Amino acid sequence: MTNEMIKNALEKKINATEMNDFYIDQIVYKQNACGCININNMWFIYKKMDEYCYLSLSGPFFENEIIYACSWLLKKEYLFEEYKTDDFFQKYMHNHFSSI
Repeated sequence: MTNEMIKNALEKKINATEMNDFYIDQIVYKQNACGCININNMWFIYKKMDEYCYLSLSGPFFENEIIYACSWLLKKEYLFEEYKTDDFFQKYMHNHFSSI
């Protein structure tokens, strides 16, 4: 999955203005930022940061799972059910990291 593929998949169903604080393949340290980043061919999402810019990574997500994970961050997962896998929430709920 490439940055462009993720961006295109999300922008097909989500208005660009709703993705203002969402970043692909970069970590932006500012309040309310969220996004996804590729580390060693595995995708991770990071949650919205608080006023102290605390980073919380979750993953790894592979192939199309990252599109669903990104839509979940944007609270639009209902638009991307075709990308959801059976074990998405199990992975997501149990894998949290505070540093890379």
